[in-house]
Order: sequence, then structure tokens, then C-alpha cells
Amino acid sequence: MLFHRVFAFLVALGLLSPALAQRASNQTGIKSHPCLLVNADGLAALRAKAADSTANRFGFKTAEVWAAIKTNADRLAALPAYRYRVDCPGEKYVTLDVFDYTLSDQMPPRHDKSPAYPPWTAMFQEREDSITTRLVHFSFAYLVTGEQKYFDKAKQIALHLAHWQQWTDPSYGAGRLRCCLDTGHCLYAMGMCYDWCYDRLTETERALLREAIAKKGIVPALDGVGAYPADTNGYAVITAGAGLAALAIRPEEPKAGEYLQQCLDKTRVSLDRGGKDGGMFEGPMYGTYLIDSFALFFDALVSAQVTHDLFDHPYLKTMDRYCIGLLAPDTRQIPCFSDGSPGIAVPKLMGLLAQRGSTDAAWYLVQVNAIKPEGIYDFVRFDAGKLSPKQPDWNPSTDFRDIGYASLRDGFNARAPSLFFKSGPEKNRIGHNHYDHNAFVVSYGGQWVIPDRGYHSFYVPEKRKFSLGSLGHCTIVLDVDEAYLHDQKVPSPGHEQVQLAGGKIVDFFAGKRFDFVKGTAGQTYNSTGPKVLDRFDRSIVYLKPHLFVIRDQLSAPQPHRYDFLLHCDAAGDIEAMGDAFLVTRGRAQVYAKVMSSEKLTPHIESYPGAEDYGPYLRVQTEKTPAASFLTVLYPRPYRSDTLLGNGGFEKGLSGWTIREGDDGPNHKMVADDPVEGKQCASLVNSGYYYSQRFELPAGAAITFKAKTRTTELPPGRGATMTIYFWAAGKAFASRRAGPFAGTAWAEHEISAAVPEGTEQVSVAMEFSAPGTAWFDDARVTTSEKVEPMLTPSVKPLDAGSTEITLGRERFLVSFGEPGSPRKIGDLTTDAELAVICLDPGDNPVRALLKGGTFVSYQGRDVIRENGATTAERAMQ
Repeated sequence: MLFHRVFAFLVALGLLSPALAQRASNQTGIKSHPCLLVNADGLAALRAKAADSTANRFGFKTAEVWAAIKTNADRLAALPAYRYRVDCPGEKYVTLDVFDYTLSDQMPPRHDKSPAYPPWTAMFQEREDSITTRLVHFSFAYLVTGEQKYFDKAKQIALHLAHWQQWTDPSYGAGRLRCCLDTGHCLYAMGMCYDWCYDRLTETERALLREAIAKKGIVPALDGVGAYPADTNGYAVITAGAGLAALAIRPEEPKAGEYLQQCLDKTRVSLDRGGKDGGMFEGPMYGTYLIDSFALFFDALVSAQVTHDLFDHPYLKTMDRYCIGLLAPDTRQIPCFSDGSPGIAVPKLMGLLAQRGSTDAAWYLVQVNAIKPEGIYDFVRFDAGKLSPKQPDWNPSTDFRDIGYASLRDGFNARAPSLFFKSGPEKNRIGHNHYDHNAFVVSYGGQWVIPDRGYHSFYVPEKRKFSLGSLGHCTIVLDVDEAYLHDQKVPSPGHEQVQLAGGKIVDFFAGKRFDFVKGTAGQTYNSTGPKVLDRFDRSIVYLKPHLFVIRDQLSAPQPHRYDFLLHCDAAGDIEAMGDAFLVTRGRAQVYAKVMSSEKLTPHIESYPGAEDYGPYLRVQTEKTPAASFLTVLYPRPYRSDTLLGNGGFEKGLSGWTIREGDDGPNHKMVADDPVEGKQCASLVNSGYYYSQRFELPAGAAITFKAKTRTTELPPGRGATMTIYFWAAGKAFASRRAGPFAGTAWAEHEISAAVPEGTEQVSVAMEFSAPGTAWFDDARVTTSEKVEPMLTPSVKPLDAGSTEITLGRERFLVSFGEPGSPRKIGDLTTDAELAVICLDPGDNPVRALLKGGTFVSYQGRDVIRENGATTAERAMQ
């Protein structure tokens, strides 16, 4: 590499100081084998951990964890040679190439007709079965057991890869890339094999693997990683892979110290590019891919005892607040505003930080059920004695201005709703983000009752427009008409956001009784043509623990019809209730009332060609240069005489989850002799229908009834019904009935008592037999008393003010221009936002002042400050 020549030249001339020379080639730490994740001094402890059958204070045995890892290695060892086949898709899933490869010394086939599709990534990312999954499992099983059979399997794979001409897909990106995700994954897996199996490799095999790792992996990785922005997952996977591989070959390879230092420097560059106040620009899913790749590198730096200062980087110090602040207490998931799905953020890094003494990180691992190791890397790192989980004593409502995320939540109260908001990033244009500035999602009742659309569709134009564009998110679009709905272009100028960057959180307040966030996103609708919007400001106040009030202010150079959007998904439903709307998903429901300064026309619809994303509410103004919306959202438990909201499948899959993958097409709604209504559910050969989860107290009696029929089946085969009991995201107990078979409809039932420790309950109807089963009229009843649902009374007072009565409390909420006094009924204020909560005796009990000096009720000051400020008060 040119770097090496320049480096040597500068040292020879005396132009590089000894200190800088040492830094340019990191030679600190252990230079012997093993050194990746575990070193020779720790190997005996690792094997002891694998044999430890004593339950630790977290209630599990590390021997059981190792047994699961070994079982997986044995499963992989019993499989035939690795093979991967995929139809590389184009627009509308037209097959462009058929990629079919069985692992050998020969390179995989090219797929030049589909250069945007990455089959090599699927082969090298660790998943249920992949090249790296096998290589890492076999190498680790050998390291722990010393058994020859695992070594032979690992060596066979490594030697195949060593004979390839290169370690990145030559067709992907039309051959313009020197490295990609495949390179990074291949590098760390090969490095682990080399390091963990070193003692049994011959000198010839060591030299072959070492040369391949350097020339086909590290060198092209370091030369080509600059093609990726430093704040993207590709940059991290490649850099971390090269760093791990450099550590592996460093005992024998003279240049590896230089490679390692370059990886350390590049890692620091990536951390520098993270959100300045925390958070990951690529969103929780791809951000986790980025950070947890570095976490694996950090683990290896610890085991190799390399001197570095990365753990002191300020970005890593923000991760506790990011992961905990954005963790919904009920779903125990972090929302996803970009490509991906709600899930767990950076568990590997948080595991590393927890082992280094962070009580917040350890508490987070408990919440997301990640204390118990699930795989090799977590198992190696795990030390129960170093973990001290403790619930944080800081307010988890938080904002991350640089990436544009905020959370509005009632502390750690899992029974209260949480709202998560996105407006941004302001300047950093990220490819995996969506056109969703000033959008929000709501988690309540253990589910995302107001969801994001998740990973956007690549190959179906209608779904791509809906999932990527503003129409598919809870934000604002303009001038929705037939032409816009039929135009599959995304983004669509003049109608929706056209900038991935440009939104901004401009204000935030986190209190004990109220939260507030304000975002601005008007400029995201403007491109190089005529200006579309002058202003789109969205303010949201959380009246804890029940209500959210949203104020939207819009203005434009030309008149527009402004459309307020509120979304559900395919498992939910939206319906009108007078002048309000109900969004129902499983056992959760959101009462929504949308008000405006203009006349409104509501629409409940699904996007043509993207119906499987579910319905959405669109509330449109008349054409006007400026408009405002004032919206009240009240998430509440959905209660009825049955705990299932769509037991007859008249609303399709609303409230139900099917088995995806190969079994997905087996699930159908059919009008084939239903018990009641117009349709029922069917299953061909195999699959299931899972209900949404609901809450019941321990000891409650639950009865699940459903009607089934089947085709003629072999003896002992048929449909089954199951009640599942969940805790920490996993079903820990169940009660099943069946199998049931018969060509005529018959009702079956199963009853159980809710066991101690249950957090949620669900029911399922399953089938696995050569034939067809039909299901209808499913009902779940309980001995628990069903409390009536509270419905708020919402009364508009002016364009920015409303009165809300909910049970025994009454709220006065007023948005206005700061510094301009106004009187709205009995409330007087000069604030941007003023809120007063009143008890049944009409006495103020708590209040919020935002951007003003006073708020009074019936002429009496409730809050008064010397200067414009934000303050909350409790009077009782």
C-alpha cells in the first residue's frame, strides 16, 4: 500500500517522531493466540463458564447457554455444504438473475443484470445459516472443546474462502466497490478462525489464510471504506471487520499493527460523526448494525489488551440515554422512523458498557430481556459479577436534536402511552431515512397502536411511494387528489416532503407532569423549483399520563389543501365515531379528534396497491394559503365483551398475526361457508393465526372458544388452539387443545388460569397437516370485570385552544403567539402554550407555562415568572 511506503519514508528521513511512529503502528497489548474476544489467560475461565451448571443471580445457567451454542454448531455441522439460491429481483419482483452457489474454492457466479441486489451480503451476514454463521460456530466450538470435528469444518470453509479471488461481490454496484458488507463480515469470521484454530493449523495453512486475510480483506477494506460515509453501517462493518482481522494476524504479520491503527483512527472518525447530543442518524436498526459492529471490535481490543482511548469518546457516553430514553416502557422496543422495524437498540454495546460498570446499561438489558446471552459474543463477554442493574433516576423523556428524535413519556410507567417524534436530521442526508419530518408514533398497551411503516419497499412502486414518502407517515401532505394518488413517483414535489434532511426540533421540555416538543419542517417540502411551503411547525404537549394535544401551523405562498395524516397498520382498524375517530389495534385504542381553523373533510382509506400496510385517516382542509390543526389523542384500553376485536375475521387480518415466510401464502380469508358474516380464515398445510397480546392479572380465568372445520385428515392430525402467557417478550407457559378434525363446523374451547409472572396473554389457532382448516367466531372471555372505556369530551375554544374533560379532570389547553396576551374563557396567558388542569371543584391542580410570563385562571395567577420561560406547577 502507498501508505506503508510513505510511512517508512517519513520515518527514515526523521520527519516522523518516535511517538507518532508508535501511534501509526499500534503494537500494544497481546500478540499471541488466542486474542480475539478471549486470550490465553481467559481461556480456562471461558471453558469453566461453559461447564458451570449453577444458576446465577439472574436465574440461568451459563452451561445451558453454551449447550445451546454447541447444539447450533452441531446442527450446522450436520447440514450439507453451504448453498445459497435467490431470484435477484427487479421492479415489481421481476427476476433479473438466478443466483445459485454452493461453497467451494470457486468464486460465486456473477449477477450483472441485477447490480443493485446483494446476494453476497445474505451469504456473509450472520443469520440462521450463512458462511460466517458456520465458520464462527465451528471455530468457537473447537476453541471451547478442542474437538477435531469442529476444527475440520472450520478449516474447510476458511480454505475455500482463501482460494477466492476477492472478498466482495464483483457484480454489486456494477463492480465499482473495492469492499462492502460482505468484506467486513468475511474478515472478522476469517480472523476468528485463524486466531481460535491457530494451534492446529499447519504452517502452510496459516500462511495461506494470513495472506488471504491481508490481501483480499484488510488491504481492499482500508483502501475502499472511504467510499462510505463514516456515519453509515457499511463504514462500520468494514472497519470493524478489518480491525478484528488485523488483531488476529498481528502476532505474525509485521504490517498488522499499522492496519490496526488505521482501523482505530477510522473508528474514531465514525464516532465523531454520531449525533452530537446522542443517537444514530441511520435509525435504530441500521444504527445498531453500525454500533454493534464496533462493539465486537471493542470486545476484541479488550481481550487483546490494546491501548486506546475509544471508551472515553463522548458519543459512547450518550448511548445509555439514547437506548433508555427511546425505549417504550410497554413494548420494550425502540421505535423506527427509518428503514427497519421497532426493536432493541445496540444490545452488544450496551452489554459491553454494562460489563464496564454502567448500571443504566445493565438495567436496559434486563428490560429488553438481553441479560441472558443469546449467542457466542454475548456468552464470551458475560460475567454476572460485573452486572449491577439499577433503574435510572433521571427523566427518560428526552430529545436528540442532531438526529431529530424525541420521546414524550410518563417516566417508566408501562401502563401509560408514549409518543415518539421525529423532525430531522437538519443537515445530514441519510439514505435509509424516510420523508417523515414532524412525524410521530405512539406505543400503548404493548403495541405500536400508531405505527411507522418500517422498511420501505424497493420493488413495488405503489408500496415504495407509500412506505418511503410522506403519505405513509403521521405528518402533513398537500393537495391529495386522484392524480397524486396514482402518481407512483416518490418523493412527489408539490405534495409532500422532498428533502431527507431539513427538519429540526427547535424546542423541548421534559417535566414530571408535562412534556413538550416542537419541530419545524416547512423547508423539507421545497426543492429548486417554486417554494411550496413557508411554514410547517408542529407542537405536541403530553398531559401525563393520558392525553396528547398536537398543534400544526402551516402557511404557503399559494393556497393548498392541507392533509393531516394518522396511521394504523394491517392488524388494526380506523372508524368514525361522530366527529371523532377511533384507531383500534388489539386491546389498545386511540380516540382522535382533529380540529382546524378551516372546514375539514375526513377520509378513511388504504393506498391502492399497498393495502397490506393497513388503513389511514386523512383529514383535509379547503384550499387556503394558511391553516392550522389542533388534534387531541387519547390512547385507552379497548374493552368489549370479548378480548378479541376481530374474532370473525370480517376485517381480514386486523388484530391477527400470521406465520410469514414460506407459509405466508397459506393464510387466506375466504367466503367458503363461514359460520357467520361474509368470510372466515383458512390455512392450507401449515401456519397459524396469533392474536394481539392483552393484559390480565395473575389468577384470572380465561376461556378461548372458536369454531373449526377441516378437510379429511389422517388420524391424529388437525387444528389446534393455544393460550400463550408472556413475560419479558417470550411465551413462558401455554395451554393447548386439539388436534380437532372434521368436515362440519364444531365449536371447541380451552380454559386456563393466568399464571404468576404473566405480563401479557395471547391466543392462537394453528394447523399443520396435509389439507385445509377453517377458523371462525373466535372469542376470549375472562372472569375479570370489564371496566367501561372513558371517552373524553373535547370542545374547541378557538383555532389554538381546547377544553378537554376526561373523567374527573378538565384541561384547558391554549396555543398562541408568545408575548401576546390572550383571554380564552377563564384562562388568560401570554405564553406560546399554557395548560391548566382542574379538579371537579374547578380548582387548578397542575399547570404548564411554555414560552411566556404568566397563566391565570378566573383572574388568579396560576404561574407567574419575571421573564419568558418554561415552568410547570403542582398545586395539590
